[in-house]
Amino acid sequence: MQAHELFRYFRMPELVDFRQYVRTLPTNTLMGFGAFAALTTFWYATRPKPLKPPCDLSMQSVEVAGSGGARRSALLDSDEPLVYFYDDVTTLYEGFQRGIQVSNNGPCLGSRKPDQPYEWLSYKQVAELSECIGSALIQKGFKTAPDQFIGIFAQNRPEWVIIEQGCFAYSMVIVPLYDTLGNEAITYIVNKAELSLVFVDKPEKAKLLLEGVENKLIPGLKIIVVMDAYGSELVERGQRCGVEVTSMKAMEDLGRANRRKPKPPAPEDLAVICFTSGTTGNPKGAMVTHRNIVSDCSAFVKATEAFLIAIVVPDVETLCSWAQKRGFEGSFEELCRNKDVKKAILEDMVRLGKDSGLKPFEQVKGITLHPELFSIDNGLLTPTMKAKRPELRNYFRSQIDDLYSTIKV
Repeated sequence: MQAHELFRYFRMPELVDFRQYVRTLPTNTLMGFGAFAALTTFWYATRPKPLKPPCDLSMQSVEVAGSGGARRSALLDSDEPLVYFYDDVTTLYEGFQRGIQVSNNGPCLGSRKPDQPYEWLSYKQVAELSECIGSALIQKGFKTAPDQFIGIFAQNRPEWVIIEQGCFAYSMVIVPLYDTLGNEAITYIVNKAELSLVFVDKPEKAKLLLEGVENKLIPGLKIIVVMDAYGSELVERGQRCGVEVTSMKAMEDLGRANRRKPKPPAPEDLAVICFTSGTTGNPKGAMVTHRNIVSDCSAFVKATEAFLIAIVVPDVETLCSWAQKRGFEGSFEELCRNKDVKKAILEDMVRLGKDSGLKPFEQVKGITLHPELFSIDNGLLTPTMKAKRPELRNYFRSQIDDLYSTIKV
């Protein structure tokens, strides 16, 4: 077959052919095409805009001068290591106390049963229960010191955090135990950390520990605190091998009746001893201080610190009319410098954002009012009326730096 004959068979349809094809389509099909085109146009016009990253993604770290090649995050303001993000949070205990204040005693720990709504404990409720647990441990003879180790053998649940905070309030150290460690590793850790008390979530785990005591594998274990309900046979089994089995509720009541003032830890004190699974030998314990954990958390907070700000150019007539009704005086330029005017406009922007369903991280946190419109003449817009981003960034550099340096989120 010749090339020209091939093209004749596979030629592109003429406009007349396309019109003829459209005329043969049913009305509902044409309406469907129209609706699809409208939806596509609407999505394209209203689709979410990508958030600006907090730093240049091609240069997320910079070399520390004189370090021989060590690098730091580009988010940091200097080469000094970031130890604490908040001056009043140097330990995990202080972090929880800050949570009480900044949340205004808001919800802290929530749990739910299947197909049921969450039930919440407030920060102060958690603090109350934590101090009761810590006080009960002291009443049982445990020291308020960073060499006092307390075991927690449970899955994630509110009691886990309550026990953890109870230990931190009195400078004690937690030693987590997990199902995935295996019986041999758990036995090794209980002995290595010299755990004489372990909190467990279920009676089955209490039985596992009692079996170790009965077989002379963990002779140092003396107290098991069970979170879930259990029967009297578990208590009797513990008594036969010299182990006290008690409930979380009994510990709370004991601490409430013998309340002690917290003895918070120092930043350099141990907070957690986290053991490995021991796949290449016996489990190894990583000794983690309060400073270690707070520094890690501070780095995370710093990384997520970036937030949205805006340069706002108000409409002259609208702003002046609005200001006159509210008793603000001055020229348009003076109104743009007025802190109360700026505050009112920001509050209105946040309200509109909430009404539109914006999430907190999508909301503008600070604004600067600029009296001059962006234009082609002042070099801030392209001939097609698009923003010149590099020019805008340079033009408003001082305002941008000032906003990011003064706003706390």
